Amino acid sequence: MAKQLTKHYHVIAIDLPAHGDSNILMDKSYTVPEQAKRVIAIMDKLQLTQPVHIMGHSMGGAIAFYVAYLAPSHVKSLALMSSAGVISPQPSELYLRNQKGENPLIVRNKDDYKKMLAFTMSDAPYIPSPVIATLTRISIAREKIGEKIYQELNPKYFLNPEDVLPQIKVPTLVLWGDQDKVINVSSAEVFKRLIPQAQVVIFNGIGHAPQLEHTKETAQAYETFLTSVKP
Repeated sequence: MAKQLTKHYHVIAIDLPAHGDSNILMDKSYTVPEQAKRVIAIMDKLQLTQPVHIMGHSMGGAIAFYVAYLAPSHVKSLALMSSAGVISPQPSELYLRNQKGENPLIVRNKDDYKKMLAFTMSDAPYIPSPVIATLTRISIAREKIGEKIYQELNPKYFLNPEDVLPQIKVPTLVLWGDQDKVINVSSAEVFKRLIPQAQVVIFNGIGHAPQLEHTKETAQAYETFLTSVKP
Protein backbone atom coordinates (compact mmCIF):
# COMPACT_ATOMS: atom_id res chain seq x y z
CA MET A 1 0.00 0.00 0.00
CA ALA A 2 2.98 2.30 0.50
CA LYS A 3 3.19 3.34 -3.15
CA GLN A 4 -0.33 4.76 -2.87
CA LEU A 5 0.95 7.18 -0.21
CA THR A 6 4.47 8.17 -1.23
CA LYS A 7 3.33 11.00 -3.49
CA HIS A 8 2.43 13.05 -0.42
CA TYR A 9 4.13 11.28 2.46
CA HIS A 10 7.51 9.87 3.44
CA VAL A 11 6.66 6.24 4.19
CA ILE A 12 8.85 4.10 6.45
CA ALA A 13 7.90 0.41 6.34
CA ILE A 14 9.85 -1.81 8.70
CA ASP A 15 10.32 -5.56 8.97
CA LEU A 16 9.50 -6.25 12.60
CA PRO A 17 12.00 -8.44 14.47
CA ALA A 18 11.47 -12.08 13.36
CA HIS A 19 9.42 -10.89 10.35
CA GLY A 20 10.34 -10.32 6.72
CA ASP A 21 14.11 -10.27 6.29
CA SER A 22 14.83 -9.53 9.96
CA ASN A 23 16.78 -12.08 11.98
CA ILE A 24 14.84 -14.93 13.60
CA LEU A 25 16.07 -15.51 17.14
CA MET A 26 14.09 -18.24 18.86
CA ASP A 27 15.36 -17.29 22.33
CA LYS A 28 13.91 -13.77 22.19
CA SER A 29 10.46 -12.60 23.25
CA TYR A 30 8.11 -11.34 20.55
CA THR A 31 5.18 -10.24 22.70
CA VAL A 32 3.33 -7.11 21.63
CA PRO A 33 4.81 -4.90 24.41
CA GLU A 34 8.35 -6.09 23.60
CA GLN A 35 7.85 -5.47 19.88
CA ALA A 36 6.48 -2.00 20.63
CA LYS A 37 9.64 -1.17 22.58
CA ARG A 38 11.70 -2.29 19.60
CA VAL A 39 9.68 -0.10 17.23
CA ILE A 40 10.31 2.87 19.52
CA ALA A 41 14.03 2.02 19.50
CA ILE A 42 13.96 1.95 15.69
CA MET A 43 12.24 5.35 15.63
CA ASP A 44 14.90 6.73 17.96
CA LYS A 45 17.69 5.20 15.87
CA LEU A 46 16.24 6.86 12.77
CA GLN A 47 16.39 10.15 14.71
CA LEU A 48 12.86 11.14 13.78
CA THR A 49 12.64 14.76 14.90
CA GLN A 50 8.88 15.10 14.99
CA PRO A 51 5.84 12.93 15.81
CA VAL A 52 4.81 10.60 12.99
CA HIS A 53 1.65 8.98 11.70
CA ILE A 54 1.78 5.31 12.66
CA MET A 55 -0.28 2.50 11.17
CA GLY A 56 -0.39 -1.17 12.13
CA HIS A 57 -2.26 -4.17 10.76
CA SER A 58 -3.44 -7.18 12.79
CA MET A 59 -0.75 -7.89 15.42
CA GLY A 60 0.93 -4.75 14.12
CA GLY A 61 -2.16 -2.80 15.17
CA ALA A 62 -1.69 -3.87 18.77
CA ILE A 63 2.00 -2.99 18.53
CA ALA A 64 1.08 0.42 17.09
CA PHE A 65 -1.27 1.33 19.90
CA TYR A 66 1.30 0.20 22.46
CA VAL A 67 3.79 2.56 20.79
CA ALA A 68 1.24 5.37 21.14
CA TYR A 69 0.75 4.43 24.79
CA LEU A 70 4.43 4.03 25.70
CA ALA A 71 5.82 6.93 23.66
CA PRO A 72 3.02 9.44 23.00
CA SER A 73 5.49 12.16 22.01
CA HIS A 74 6.53 10.01 19.02
CA VAL A 75 3.02 9.69 17.56
CA LYS A 76 1.00 12.27 15.62
CA SER A 77 -1.86 9.96 14.65
CA LEU A 78 -2.72 6.29 14.90
CA ALA A 79 -4.33 3.95 12.38
CA LEU A 80 -5.44 0.48 13.43
CA MET A 81 -6.29 -1.94 10.64
CA SER A 82 -7.99 -5.23 11.61
CA SER A 83 -6.15 -4.78 14.88
CA ALA A 84 -5.44 -7.34 17.56
CA GLY A 85 -5.34 -6.34 21.21
CA VAL A 86 -8.94 -6.44 22.43
CA ILE A 87 -11.48 -9.20 22.96
CA SER A 88 -14.10 -9.28 20.21
CA PRO A 89 -17.72 -9.17 21.43
CA GLN A 90 -18.42 -11.77 18.74
CA PRO A 91 -15.81 -14.55 18.53
CA SER A 92 -13.97 -14.80 15.24
CA GLU A 93 -13.82 -17.94 13.15
CA LEU A 94 -10.12 -18.13 14.00
CA TYR A 95 -10.94 -18.17 17.71
CA LEU A 96 -13.46 -20.96 17.20
CA ARG A 97 -10.95 -22.94 15.14
CA ASN A 98 -8.29 -22.42 17.82
CA GLN A 99 -10.67 -23.87 20.39
CA LYS A 100 -10.68 -27.06 18.30
CA GLY A 101 -6.88 -27.14 18.18
CA GLU A 102 -6.70 -25.76 14.63
CA ASN A 103 -4.73 -22.76 13.40
CA PRO A 104 -5.22 -21.86 9.72
CA LEU A 105 -2.59 -19.11 10.00
CA ILE A 106 0.30 -21.55 10.43
CA VAL A 107 1.59 -22.97 7.14
CA ARG A 108 3.08 -26.46 7.21
CA ASN A 109 2.66 -27.52 3.58
CA LYS A 110 1.64 -26.31 0.12
CA ASP A 111 -2.07 -26.83 0.71
CA ASP A 112 -1.91 -24.92 4.01
CA TYR A 113 -0.68 -21.79 2.23
CA LYS A 114 -3.59 -21.74 -0.20
CA LYS A 115 -6.00 -22.38 2.67
CA MET A 116 -4.41 -19.55 4.66
CA LEU A 117 -4.92 -17.11 1.79
CA ALA A 118 -8.55 -18.16 1.43
CA PHE A 119 -9.08 -17.85 5.18
CA THR A 120 -7.53 -14.42 5.60
CA MET A 121 -8.89 -12.69 2.50
CA SER A 122 -12.37 -12.58 1.03
CA ASP A 123 -11.26 -10.73 -2.11
CA ALA A 124 -7.64 -11.81 -2.55
CA PRO A 125 -5.56 -10.23 -5.34
CA TYR A 126 -4.20 -12.38 -8.15
CA ILE A 127 -0.84 -13.88 -7.23
CA PRO A 128 1.15 -15.65 -10.00
CA SER A 129 1.87 -19.31 -9.30
CA PRO A 130 5.70 -18.88 -9.17
CA VAL A 131 5.22 -16.22 -6.48
CA ILE A 132 2.81 -18.49 -4.60
CA ALA A 133 5.44 -21.24 -4.69
CA THR A 134 8.11 -18.94 -3.27
CA LEU A 135 5.84 -17.55 -0.55
CA THR A 136 4.81 -21.08 0.38
CA ARG A 137 8.44 -22.17 0.86
CA ILE A 138 9.13 -19.09 3.00
CA SER A 139 6.03 -19.69 5.12
CA ILE A 140 6.85 -23.37 5.69
CA ALA A 141 10.37 -22.40 6.78
CA ARG A 142 8.84 -19.96 9.27
CA GLU A 143 6.57 -22.54 10.92
CA LYS A 144 8.37 -22.67 14.27
CA ILE A 145 8.78 -18.91 14.70
CA GLY A 146 5.20 -18.43 13.53
CA GLU A 147 3.96 -20.74 16.26
CA LYS A 148 6.10 -18.98 18.88
CA ILE A 149 4.87 -15.51 17.88
CA TYR A 150 1.28 -16.71 17.82
CA GLN A 151 1.59 -18.23 21.29
CA GLU A 152 3.00 -14.94 22.59
CA LEU A 153 -0.14 -13.16 21.42
CA ASN A 154 -1.77 -14.60 24.55
CA PRO A 155 -3.59 -11.82 26.46
CA LYS A 156 -1.54 -12.68 29.57
CA TYR A 157 1.35 -10.79 27.95
CA PHE A 158 -0.77 -7.65 27.46
CA LEU A 159 -1.70 -4.83 29.75
CA ASN A 160 -5.46 -4.45 30.13
CA PRO A 161 -6.70 -2.60 27.00
CA GLU A 162 -9.34 -0.96 29.20
CA ASP A 163 -6.42 0.83 30.89
CA VAL A 164 -4.19 1.37 27.85
CA LEU A 165 -6.51 2.57 25.08
CA PRO A 166 -8.21 5.47 26.95
CA GLN A 167 -4.74 6.96 27.45
CA ILE A 168 -4.37 7.43 23.68
CA LYS A 169 -5.32 11.00 22.85
CA VAL A 170 -4.06 11.38 19.27
CA PRO A 171 -6.40 11.26 16.26
CA THR A 172 -7.15 7.60 15.51
CA LEU A 173 -8.55 5.70 12.53
CA VAL A 174 -9.96 2.18 12.85
CA LEU A 175 -10.22 0.24 9.56
CA TRP A 176 -11.86 -3.16 9.16
CA GLY A 177 -13.33 -5.59 6.66
CA ASP A 178 -16.78 -6.88 7.54
CA GLN A 179 -15.83 -10.42 6.40
CA ASP A 180 -12.78 -10.69 8.65
CA LYS A 181 -12.44 -14.30 9.88
CA VAL A 182 -9.22 -13.67 11.84
CA ILE A 183 -10.38 -10.84 14.13
CA ASN A 184 -14.11 -10.23 14.13
CA VAL A 185 -15.23 -6.81 12.96
CA SER A 186 -17.08 -6.34 16.26
CA SER A 187 -13.67 -5.46 17.73
CA ALA A 188 -14.04 -2.08 16.01
CA GLU A 189 -16.84 -1.28 18.48
CA VAL A 190 -14.45 -1.91 21.39
CA PHE A 191 -11.78 0.38 19.96
CA LYS A 192 -14.37 3.11 19.37
CA ARG A 193 -15.61 2.81 22.95
CA LEU A 194 -12.14 2.96 24.45
CA ILE A 195 -10.76 5.61 22.04
CA PRO A 196 -13.77 7.94 21.70
CA GLN A 197 -12.09 10.25 19.18
CA ALA A 198 -11.51 7.34 16.78
CA GLN A 199 -13.00 7.41 13.30
CA VAL A 200 -14.22 4.01 12.08
CA VAL A 201 -14.30 2.80 8.47
CA ILE A 202 -15.79 -0.62 7.68
CA PHE A 203 -15.28 -2.08 4.20
CA ASN A 204 -17.97 -4.36 2.82
CA GLY A 205 -17.00 -7.73 1.38
CA ILE A 206 -13.40 -7.55 2.59
CA GLY A 207 -11.57 -9.94 4.90
CA HIS A 208 -8.62 -9.49 7.22
CA ALA A 209 -6.31 -7.63 4.81
CA PRO A 210 -7.94 -4.48 3.38
CA GLN A 211 -4.53 -3.14 2.32
CA LEU A 212 -4.14 -6.14 -0.02
CA GLU A 213 -7.73 -6.78 -1.00
CA HIS A 214 -8.76 -3.19 -1.80
CA THR A 215 -5.44 -1.36 -1.78
CA LYS A 216 -6.48 1.93 -3.41
CA GLU A 217 -9.69 2.27 -1.41
CA THR A 218 -7.84 1.59 1.84
CA ALA A 219 -5.14 4.12 0.99
CA GLN A 220 -7.79 6.69 0.06
CA ALA A 221 -9.57 6.19 3.38
CA TYR A 222 -6.27 6.62 5.19
CA GLU A 223 -5.33 9.76 3.24
CA THR A 224 -8.76 11.26 3.92
CA PHE A 225 -8.16 10.66 7.61
CA LEU A 226 -4.65 12.15 7.47
CA THR A 227 -5.96 15.37 5.89
CA SER A 228 -8.21 15.78 8.94
CA VAL A 229 -5.24 15.66 11.32
CA LYS A 230 -4.11 19.13 12.33
CA PRO A 231 -0.60 20.09 11.08
